[in-house]
Amino acid sequence: MKLPNGIKANLGDKIENYCLNFNHQKGKNKATLFQQKLGITLENVGILKSAIKKAVQQ
Repeated sequence: MKLPNGIKANLGDKIENYCLNFNHQKGKNKATLFQQKLGITLENVGILKSAIKKAVQQ
């Protein structure tokens, strides 16, 4: 889904501090899902960020 100004998308630190954080009360389930289904963890967060940025520009 192309978003207006998608090239300027700023993901901030939500992915690291929430979506991939096993210690976050609500984010830990998402972190488990990303790790089990996609193999994405904090160690390779760049893969997820790149995919999101690419998706919002198309």
